Amino acid sequence: KALPSLKLKPVSGLVESLRMIKEPGEIKIMRKACAIADECLKRLVKTIKVGVSEDELEWNLLRFARQLGADGFSFPPIICFGKNTADVHHHKEPNRLKKGQAALIDMGIEYKGYMTDMTRTFYTRKPSKIEQKIYSTVLRANEAAISAIKVGKKLSDIDKVARDFIKKAGFGASFGHSTGHGVGLQVHEAPSVSEKSTDVIKPGMVFTVEPGIYLNHLGGVRIEDMVYVNDHGKGELLTKFPKNLQILKI
Repeated sequence: KALPSLKLKPVSGLVESLRMIKEPGEIKIMRKACAIADECLKRLVKTIKVGVSEDELEWNLLRFARQLGADGFSFPPIICFGKNTADVHHHKEPNRLKKGQAALIDMGIEYKGYMTDMTRTFYTRKPSKIEQKIYSTVLRANEAAISAIKVGKKLSDIDKVARDFIKKAGFGASFGHSTGHGVGLQVHEAPSVSEKSTDVIKPGMVFTVEPGIYLNHLGGVRIEDMVYVNDHGKGELLTKFPKNLQILKI
């Protein structure tokens, strides 16, 4: 009624495309958010013991997050043990950690409206040769994809680097999700780091790199980092929690 001569046309992607490029002030907040997430996970690892439940670890994680200044979770954390680590979207169950089981923690916090996302996989005993191969493959795929980040490249090419690395190791069929996604005011936003992505890498983007291998009979490994495309056009890690193979003394 106020604009009788104006015709409105539905559009999509305008806000999303603007949000893909973070401003310096946003990056400052996101650096702090990722530092909080790193410290949360560092503290959480110390509470991983035989008999601890998924729910107990979730509450510990929330307590640490709030103590460190976070507003809460950016998504319900995925905390799973043993063969459940092969369930990419595991929902909380009344499971308790048994001696010898692996533990996968996929977590993120919210800080001043911005989200984080990070995954690490831990062992509670010396992993078998096949488990070591899987972990090493995922880690090297993660590192290779991050090293390949360069302004002007297609994000589908970054997905291809991680996917090809896993395929060459013989686990191509066991990596069934995209390599990553944008993070910002939402934990999943543009751009997409996938085979079908048409997005091109630009300075100011923040996205995850999270290759994984999942074997139902054995378990899974996912290593996920948040990466910022800095002013030099390179991928800079925002999540800095160590990702070398770790055997917890529980």
